[in-house]
Amino acid sequence: MLDLLRKEVPAVSALIGGIVEDQWSRPTPCEEMTVHSLAAHLVGGLEQFGDVVEGLPVDVTATTDVEPDEILDRFDTATERMLAGWSAPGAGDAVYPMPWGETPSSMMIGFMVIEVAMHGWDLARATGQDLVLDEDVAASVLELSEDFDDESIRVPGMFAPIVTAPDGAATIDRLAAFLGRDPTEWSTP
Repeated sequence: MLDLLRKEVPAVSALIGGIVEDQWSRPTPCEEMTVHSLAAHLVGGLEQFGDVVEGLPVDVTATTDVEPDEILDRFDTATERMLAGWSAPGAGDAVYPMPWGETPSSMMIGFMVIEVAMHGWDLARATGQDLVLDEDVAASVLELSEDFDDESIRVPGMFAPIVTAPDGAATIDRLAAFLGRDPTEWSTP
């Protein structure tokens, strides 16, 4: 799963780097989130998971206060830190104390794989960009998402109920629909 994350990160980093000043206040497929608040949420999650893998306490209720001009650097730093932490000997087999209980690294890494891909799609759709992921990466993220049980991902503030993807939808759009986004409502301009 770390390889999936490594493949996603450059695509999402490029996407964040392509956001222009007047797009930060746009709405996104994540209800009640703007491009800015969604990008800050993504950065905050990456930073928190970096803390966890380094053995630092984490407060999942904390909000991330980050200015738009800091988001790209913080995204890149957070992903490098998190990937380095999970690449350390033994980290991939570890169990981490989380507010909801002991969580194996495989579940945490899997969640971040889904989070990065899906929020990348959200940001792409909100800013009129394309999320450039290889088909095999998108298919692997969809398969991983389908392996999570509904109780762990379909809770308020996470992912919504499944939406029917249009016939012939791209794999990344099928992932979006599986996680509660309507690809027809948020089609690329």
